[in-house]
Amino acid sequence: MKILKLSFWGIAIILFACQCRDDEAMVDPCEGLNATSAEFYIYPNLGFAAPDNWRNIDADTIGFTQGGTFVPKYKSDKYIWLIGSEMLEDSVISRSNFPENENVTVTLIVENFNPSTECFPNDIGRDTFSRTFFANKDVAVTRWEGEFKGVYDFLPGEEHQFALHRDSFWVYGLPYNECQHRFDVIASTRVALLFKVWDVLDQNGRCGDGYQGFMAVDVDSFFIDIIRSNSNPDLNDKKMSGVKIH
Repeated sequence: MKILKLSFWGIAIILFACQCRDDEAMVDPCEGLNATSAEFYIYPNLGFAAPDNWRNIDADTIGFTQGGTFVPKYKSDKYIWLIGSEMLEDSVISRSNFPENENVTVTLIVENFNPSTECFPNDIGRDTFSRTFFANKDVAVTRWEGEFKGVYDFLPGEEHQFALHRDSFWVYGLPYNECQHRFDVIASTRVALLFKVWDVLDQNGRCGDGYQGFMAVDVDSFFIDIIRSNSNPDLNDKKMSGVKIH
């Protein structure tokens, strides 16, 4: 009987030890680590106070006056930014007043003093990455021009139609005012844009800040996220989706 009990506990200990080794084998020592990389984001400087729910985009076109902020995708030990004749060593940099309507190239050089060579054998601890963006006087909307129709997420039974042409954003069915034809693109990529619409008159008869949002346009469909509306707070955080008709 004693022999049987000892055998039982011996088997249990062996099985437990095997399970522990299996669990340890399943842990990836490289999980969460990255090879040295100098890739970075280009975020537009907005020119206004962004609300908490603001959605930024990694842009390829930004306003030349307001400029942008350049943010590394990964943490490194040393950063060297090259913009024109400038050489900067901050981890994140922000610049404005670029040459109007020109392509601007930004280069980031990074170093990691102790690269993870066990996980990335080819990592030499240094990387260089360059990106070019267009510094536009007024970020053009040419690639998204057209007429659209869609519905708000909170009014699925009501269809709305609007047109987007260069600097105008016309919503059908609303009374005309001079502000309604003012549409500013803050920054853009090939498929999305951050925009600001001026659609209210202040007490001095000037166009006021209507609302800001995010718009993504596919070949024949679109999606809008109205992030903040000063003229109609009921539209805050509301979404619209639909199709491009022309």
